[in-house]
Parts: sequence; C-alpha cells; structure tokens
Amino acid sequence: MKKIGRRVKIPQRVVTAFLTFLAALLTFGGPTYIMYTLESLGVPYLLYLLLGLAFFAAGVILFMYLFKEKTGSKKSS
Repeated sequence: MKKIGRRVKIPQRVVTAFLTFLAALLTFGGPTYIMYTLESLGVPYLLYLLLGLAFFAAGVILFMYLFKEKTGSKKSS
C-alpha cells in the first residue's frame, strides 16, 4: 500500500490502475484530442505538434515504466 499523508493508504493496485489509465490517455488522447483542441484555439502548428509528440512520448515512457515494474517484480519473486 502507498501511504499518502498521515492517514490515507491507497492499495498498490489502485495506483497501478490509475497510472495505466493515465498512460493510455496520454498516449492516445494527447496526439488526437489535445492537438485538435490546441489547433482550434489558434496555437501555432509547430507548438501543438511538439506538445502532441511530448504527450505521446510521456505516455509511452509511463507504459514502459509500468511494464518494467511489473516484469521486474515477477522475476524477483
């Protein structure tokens, strides 16, 4: 369990599920919906293209971290 503050304890499964959801949102939602929203707001093309790429990269890195953490814990058991 992860301890947040003095009293709140969150189970590891909940944290992993939230991070997996966040990684999926960044990987698939970043390059599509966030870029579309920024384009409609009039943000310059290069800026929203780089932001979309950054969101995608952050999602992939988070997926890799979660996958590495999951396989690493199985090997050590």
